[in-house]
Amino acid sequence: MKQTNYEEKALQQFADLMIDKISEIEKSNWQKPWFTESLA
Repeated sequence: MKQTNYEEKALQQFADLMIDKISEIEKSNWQKPWFTESLA
């Protein structure tokens, strides 16, 4: 199934946005905002 030009553009824009967001997170020294310790 061949995608239309519009779909390809939309997917590329989404991929570019995700890459930008991941890069921003990496640059900001992100840390998990939740605890992962056992509650037992």
